[in-house]
Amino acid sequence: MKLTPLFLTIAAVTYSSVLAAPPVDPLAEKWQPQLNANPAKRPRPIPNPLPAVAAVPGPYSPDPRADCWRTFEGPQWLYDGKIGIGLHWGPASLEGRFAWPARFRYHESDQAKFNAKYGHPSNIGWKDIANLWRAEKFDADALGKLFKECGFSFVAAQAAHHDRFDMFDSTYRPWNSVNVGPHRDILKEWKESCQKHGLRFGITDHSEWSWHMADAFGQDKEGPFAGIPYDARQTAADGVGKWWNGLNPVDFYGPEKGNREFLDRQWYLRSLELIENYQPDMWWQDGNFHNLPPQMARDFIASYYNLNAKQHGGKPAGVMVVKQHPNSPALMTNYEIHKSIQSMPHPWMTDTTAYGPWFYDEAAEKNCAYTSEALVHLVADNVSRNGTVLLNLSLRPDGTLPELQKEMLEGFGRWMKINGESIQGTRPWLVWCDHAYSTVAPLDPSA
Repeated sequence: MKLTPLFLTIAAVTYSSVLAAPPVDPLAEKWQPQLNANPAKRPRPIPNPLPAVAAVPGPYSPDPRADCWRTFEGPQWLYDGKIGIGLHWGPASLEGRFAWPARFRYHESDQAKFNAKYGHPSNIGWKDIANLWRAEKFDADALGKLFKECGFSFVAAQAAHHDRFDMFDSTYRPWNSVNVGPHRDILKEWKESCQKHGLRFGITDHSEWSWHMADAFGQDKEGPFAGIPYDARQTAADGVGKWWNGLNPVDFYGPEKGNREFLDRQWYLRSLELIENYQPDMWWQDGNFHNLPPQMARDFIASYYNLNAKQHGGKPAGVMVVKQHPNSPALMTNYEIHKSIQSMPHPWMTDTTAYGPWFYDEAAEKNCAYTSEALVHLVADNVSRNGTVLLNLSLRPDGTLPELQKEMLEGFGRWMKINGESIQGTRPWLVWCDHAYSTVAPLDPSA
């Protein structure tokens, strides 16, 4: 009689363990050899706790009403150069048919498409997919040479997209291209290429829009995997013996929803490190820092210009580009796939993409949004309105440029060799168009 409760307890525990174990997932097994063939490097540990954040001291104040901003002059190299290359390229290039693939990996409406390829996200999550991106044919030197020959004046390389995967040796985000995937410092290679070929080096940062990464802490509500946590619930201990040994998933995905303070501070510290170590001439922000606390955003803007001024003998030579903000020399306004339909008192920017979606997918081999002629019209039209153009290219996952996009650039470059003086180094005239009835209009490559 006394043994019965013990027997029942053991039986209950065993049955519970069986229920909690994930079903056999043959698709996950399919990817294990490739994942394990590229083990993570051992990153520097994230400081715990994170240091306090504050504005970097210097001549530029976090107070937007300070006199330093009234006399601020924007960079003449950008006002003269007019056109640059942007790059949506990274782990998301593996699944470019999704706008935000790291989000859709865990999104109820699209998870099934990922599961059919990789298996369930309790086994192969976005962290594992990111490791499949290897950039094995990437040649920043050859691409920089091409961009310069085709008449472009700067490159704005992606520092991180919406998945927070940094493309540089980042202390505060150890899930980066040095420790995972290519095992290469992509931003360093871009910077060296720009310096060699006479291009200005900038970065684009999209990780302000990374709140959806917390979805990786979820679980299926129904089906054979119901109640089994996704891979964000794994710990550093779970990585022992796996390709990501030495990394902790929570440093990539988390913390869970509700801890904005940690994420904001992590972003801030990581971004200051990027500016200090890579000295970008342009900081292009996907948004206008409205996901940050207002004071932190003001501190960061001042810090960028103070660090940039220190790097250039006391006067800044860089520029910060943001969206949805009144245009000024210090905060250049960017219109995504739109343009100002009238000349603006301060230079502004439009960003558009050579291939319809931002990231590469197989359709990019057959489609290109712009011909060389259409790109000429786009540049001339925007420059006449005091605008600059950031043209996004969609590299293949291996780092090579699709032929249609290369042909477009080369055709544009032939035109620039003859007519470049009508674009670069110019300023807008009194008349720019015939119909100044609105302030913003969509771009139409076929117009």
